[in-house]
Amino acid sequence: MRLMKRIVTGTAAALVLGIVGGLAWITIAPPQLLRVGSGYAAKIVCSNVFLAGRDPQEVLASDVQAPGNPLLLMMRVTVDRDSGRVDAGLLGFIGTNQATYRPGLGCTVSPDGSA
Repeated sequence: MRLMKRIVTGTAAALVLGIVGGLAWITIAPPQLLRVGSGYAAKIVCSNVFLAGRDPQEVLASDVQAPGNPLLLMMRVTVDRDSGRVDAGLLGFIGTNQATYRPGLGCTVSPDGSA
């Protein structure tokens, strides 16, 4: 009985450590696919909000997440209407990217924040 408890405890600890390590890794060094997806989400939402006057959450649901890619379904965006900026990322904080609206020019994806 004692051996079984040690095995279960060790397995649970290893599982938790693996999940925490995986989340830390994906947050610090996200795969390129996540950065591309967040850039796509930021650009589409930016253009539709600032040029077409649509609601950000409606654009996210109908235009970005509609294709059904599981990664796009987990994208979250925040819109700063004062600065004309849209931030997007997986769950809102993993692999983030941003798009900036400039009058007369439209929206530009600026991965390093320097639009």
